[in-house]
This record gives sequence, C-alpha cells and structure tokens, in this order.
Amino acid sequence: MTMRNLIVPLVLVFLAHALPAQRSNTQPKLQPTTAAPSQTTSTSRQISPDQPNPTATATDRNNQNSGNSGKNTKKKITKPRSATVYPAPTVQPLDAGKKTETAASDRNATDKSSANPSQTSGKTTQNTHQTTAGQLQNQKTLATAAPEKPIKVEWLTIEEATERCKIEKKKIFIDVYTSWCGWCKRMDETTFSDPAVAKYLNDNYYAVKLDAEQEQDIVFKDKTYHYKKMGNRGYNEFAIELLNNRLSFPTVVFLNEDLEVIQALATYLDAPKFETIINYFGTDNHKKTPWEAYERTFVRSGGLPNDRK
Repeated sequence: MTMRNLIVPLVLVFLAHALPAQRSNTQPKLQPTTAAPSQTTSTSRQISPDQPNPTATATDRNNQNSGNSGKNTKKKITKPRSATVYPAPTVQPLDAGKKTETAASDRNATDKSSANPSQTSGKTTQNTHQTTAGQLQNQKTLATAAPEKPIKVEWLTIEEATERCKIEKKKIFIDVYTSWCGWCKRMDETTFSDPAVAKYLNDNYYAVKLDAEQEQDIVFKDKTYHYKKMGNRGYNEFAIELLNNRLSFPTVVFLNEDLEVIQALATYLDAPKFETIINYFGTDNHKKTPWEAYERTFVRSGGLPNDRK
C-alpha cells in the first residue's frame, strides 16, 4: 500500500471532523428576546375577546373595546328583581308646585352638602354653637328676669278714701291697729298678704290703715277728730267713735258707700275667714242672707266651700 493511499483517508477523516466544528463556531448565538408582534404571534396565542391584548397598541385596544361594546349589547339583559311599588300620594294641584320646589331645593341642598362635606360640617358646628349660645342667653334672661310682684293691698288714709268715694262709690274697709299690737302685725303678715284677699279688697273696697293712737287730727265727714290722752296712753277720737268706745285690737270696720258703719269686728281673722267676710259685705249679702248660711255655702278662690276645708 502506497503513501498516497494512506494520506487520502487521513485527509478525509480530518476534514470530516474539522468542518462541523467550524460551522458551530461561526454560527451566531441567539439572544432570548420577546417576540415582536406579528400575525404569527397573534395566531399562535389565543386572546379572549373580552380581555385587552397586552401586546396591542392603543389604536388596537380602542378598536377592540368598540367591538366588545357591540358584542355586549347583544348579551342577554338580566331582568331586575321585582320591587314593592307603593302608590303615590294624592297631592292637590296647588300644593304640587310647592312640594316639587321643596323637593328640588332639598336635592340641591343635599348635592351641595355632598359636594363639600367639610363646609357642611362647619355650618353644623356653627349652628350648634349658636343654638347653645341662644339657650344660655335664654336661661340667663329667665334667671335675671324680675319675678312677678305679689299683689298687695293698696292702703289709704281715711281722707284719701273719702275723696275717692266722691269720684267712684265703693265701700270702705278700715283696719284699726296700734304699734304694740302683736295680732295686728300677724294679720299684716298673713291675712292681708294673701293674694286673694288683697285682690278682692283692691277691687271692691277702699282699704284704710288707721293707727288708733294717731296724734294728728283726722277729718271725716266735715268733722275734725283730735288726739285724746287716756291714762298712760292716748287715742284718737275718730278711733274711739268707730269702735263705739270699745278699744280692742285688731278691729276691722266696714263702711257702706254712704260712709255709714255696717259692722265692726274686734278679733284676729285668718285669710279664709276674712275672705268670706269681705265677700259677704262686698256683695251686700248681709242685707238678705244670714251669716251662718252664707259661710256654709261660700266657695273660696281656692275652689272648696268653707264647710269642706
């Protein structure tokens, strides 16, 4: 076997091994990249028509959305649940406009309050503060308001009472007292301070306070009465004449419209008893009704007859 025959096979073997290695070295390496959008990709990947294509452009998405809207209109519309329907209230035609305006204004107010909740909260807080301030002011006004004045007897002198009788005829009531009389002061504190007693006296009598020991002269029915000394004390002659020389205190005297004595009562009288007496003389029942019968049937301002007290 010649040298040529040996070399040719070796060359062929070398070439057989060298050529594949060269091809592998010269072939470019492929980098992993995201496939570009193409018709092949879109066909190889199925995209739901209800979902946007992540690789589509803005124009493609708009077209897809418009296509979906057309498809959605073809979907079956689900019927809502049945709701209870209440009959609308009957409204008179004249009130309809008013109620509509009220409803519209309410809606506008609601929209405004919803649009600016902070402003609404501020107004609510301000209104609350104003209401609280107003309530406090009202409470202060009530607290500082002057209490209603109690009814008091309008006391006169005998001269003032007779002068008023010339203008308007009324009976005259005279309370004869002294400065040292304890029961006289008791009647002032209780009987004459009773509102019902005071009101009836002011409305139906001229009430006179007469100090039996008054030293100043008194003129009554064109006659002048002087102070008269009696033992360690002294009394006015007018008091002695009214009491018929029986000086006892307290004593109340009733005169008619002609300034004549009806009766004198020398005793302490509480408010219920005294109210009955002044009504008895004030209504002229003393002329026609016995005192015992009137006292049993008289109803005081409190509402109960005297025999049920």
